[in-house]
Amino acid sequence: MAAAPVRAPLKLAPYISLVGAGVLIFTGLFSLAPSLPALRQHFIALPNIDVLVQIVGAGAAFTFAIGCLLSGRLIERAGYRSIYVGSLLTMGVAGTSAALIDNIYLIILTRAIVGFAVAGIVNSVLVAINRLLNEQAEARALGLQGAIGSVMAIGLFPIMGFLTSVDWRLAFSAHLIAFLFLPLALMLPVAASGEEHGEPGDFASAVRNVGALVGASAVFSGIVIFALAMFGPLFVLSLGVTDPQMQSLPPTATVIGSALGSWLTIPLRARFTLSRLLALTLFVEFMGLAVIALSFSFPGVIAGTLLGGLGTGLVAPILYACVIKASTGNPASGLGLMNALIYGAMILFPLVAMPLAQLVGSPRLMLMTLVGCGLLLMILLLLRTWHSGLPGRPVE
Repeated sequence: MAAAPVRAPLKLAPYISLVGAGVLIFTGLFSLAPSLPALRQHFIALPNIDVLVQIVGAGAAFTFAIGCLLSGRLIERAGYRSIYVGSLLTMGVAGTSAALIDNIYLIILTRAIVGFAVAGIVNSVLVAINRLLNEQAEARALGLQGAIGSVMAIGLFPIMGFLTSVDWRLAFSAHLIAFLFLPLALMLPVAASGEEHGEPGDFASAVRNVGALVGASAVFSGIVIFALAMFGPLFVLSLGVTDPQMQSLPPTATVIGSALGSWLTIPLRARFTLSRLLALTLFVEFMGLAVIALSFSFPGVIAGTLLGGLGTGLVAPILYACVIKASTGNPASGLGLMNALIYGAMILFPLVAMPLAQLVGSPRLMLMTLVGCGLLLMILLLLRTWHSGLPGRPVE
């Protein structure tokens, strides 16, 4: 039997280091998007510059997905605070050092390091939330983490655009925020390693803790996140909307919906079982895609991206809670696998998105194919709820 998790009371500062980590995810993985055109212009003389700039933009997300699979065992052995603090230092140093480099290949290397660091940050924070908070406070913290990250993203993109307009190198200074979290993280209790909370989990136990249906839901949700980012603007363009400010409204609606969804997880967790809440979330996600696919008006696309964003904001805290509930020991490996599935789907699906759209005939039919997959997952989850009596499973 695993020892009971530590429930040390947290003061405000260390609590902020947990619920505010969503800002670090955005900064490390997504904040450079507005600076990529300026980066391309600076290195325009290099061969294959378009590909290289895309690697700069996606490199951190790729290594993040890999790092999520590796960070779990490190957290189990060294403890969440050690990995959190070390990852913050790594992100701050590697992320800001790119501003001093005039070699795009070395910049790509720093982005890869940042991805691994963010993986350590995310997964150590999730383990800390599980170890330090009771179930009710845990649900609130997971919801707040997603909401804060989404709300900050709304304001940080324009800030990154302003910094880039001054000098593209200034965009990398955003990673200095990792140093601001350091004193907060150091105030967290020194938790024992995974051996004091149960046997460290291997990959097989992580797979069991995630489970087939929850894992499939994570993959589907990662695909939905990408589909909203890609197809919302695409459908707006197909309607003849060419104004860049108008084209930015679907992504903005997605982020607003995501923030609302993260907030809603807090009251919904008190009213629904995890399996029914996950089924509800899948319903909201695929309905958002359906509204986009069936819309032939600008307001319809905005409504679809807002609804889909609401679902993506709901889903991450619920998926994390499913893994935590299923874990009998340290949940770090299962949480790492969960993040790898979500973000891995976001990274890999673009490779098959357009070929799939061509295969089924159009982007609209492709989105409806995804709607069918989401509907099937929702039905399977509901059937499991009604017919499974197994205790401790992630969707119970």
